[in-house]
Amino acid sequence: MAPSIVSAVPQPTSKATVRRWLSICWTLPVMLLLPVILGIGLTGALACFTSRATVAKLIPAINTEVTNRIEQRLEDHITHMARLPELVQQEFASGGLRTNDPARLRQYFWHLVQYSSVVDAVYYGDRSGNFILVGQIPGGSFRYARRDATTGDNRQVYTLDAQGRVTGEPVSQPYDPRQRIWYQQAQAQQDSLWTEVYYGANPPDLILTRATPMAPVGENSPGVVAVDMYLESLSQFLQTLDVSENGKAFIL
Repeated sequence: MAPSIVSAVPQPTSKATVRRWLSICWTLPVMLLLPVILGIGLTGALACFTSRATVAKLIPAINTEVTNRIEQRLEDHITHMARLPELVQQEFASGGLRTNDPARLRQYFWHLVQYSSVVDAVYYGDRSGNFILVGQIPGGSFRYARRDATTGDNRQVYTLDAQGRVTGEPVSQPYDPRQRIWYQQAQAQQDSLWTEVYYGANPPDLILTRATPMAPVGENSPGVVAVDMYLESLSQFLQTLDVSENGKAFIL
């Protein structure tokens, strides 16, 4: 038997390996893909940087817009509230309103509160202890409170229907307008003023009041006309502001 001959397979040298890697089959795809990869990376980095810069500029703009909206709403509240006691005072001076006509006062106050989105209550109190109030109740209805010689030391609180008419039986509550902060401060200063924030009598909500003293006109006793704004109303307005996903607006 003839001896078998096994030829050795030559191993590729390092030079052959280098030539293979430098072959167009490898270098062409790399030359084509490398600019694309670099372009994508640079574009992504630039987009990220630009987005961060845009957000950094946008946040102050959003804060300014929200602040302006809050400030405008507060200004509308304050301006409107300041005018209402003056309107009531003019009605008293012209004879359109009289303290001895509670039904007329109730209807007039009811219209002021019903058609105003910024006023929660309108009322009048005098040095004789007479008191008439019309205010909103959470849920959209209205209440009417009256204190005079027929009610003694208490005030009678009624519910009003959609036409401003008294419904149901009254609830009696101890109350004297002459002991309230809005009456005492207005009478002491003898000028229109904003009270400090204080707790209402019933319900005990935080209130800001605009009070205006009245000079006696005819049969009308000198008294004080006041309008209330509940801080809860401002809180509800702030909750409607869409600041951001995790942002909240508040007033100091």
